[in-house]
Amino acid sequence: MNTMFYHFYSWIILWFIVYKLNINKDLPNPKLFIMFGIIDNLYLLFVLFSHHNIKYIINNYDKYIELFIHFIIKLLMLFSLSNESIDRNDLSFGLILYIIYNIWLYQTYKLDIIQFYRIKYNFLL
Repeated sequence: MNTMFYHFYSWIILWFIVYKLNINKDLPNPKLFIMFGIIDNLYLLFVLFSHHNIKYIINNYDKYIELFIHFIIKLLMLFSLSNESIDRNDLSFGLILYIIYNIWLYQTYKLDIIQFYRIKYNFLL
């Protein structure tokens, strides 16, 4: 179930790449949703560190490294968009993309968004 497109983060990366390649000059920028992703990563790291002792963290370091790498990549993407402003079109496009993602998630894995987040957070704990 852990495919590349399983996480919305992968969709944001694709959006970022298409935006940076300037393939479509009217494409809104993903800065706002990258910021949401950074907030989500900080929350997940907080949950992981607050629910586990150091022995568990050392034995399951791969979860932490993966989150940390995603966090660094998002920071780099955000830094590269630092001169970009956020407008209503960015939010609208991101929300539409998120709705499409949820439809895809349901069609592919028969998961609604609540089930997905239960799996995501239970996996981390």
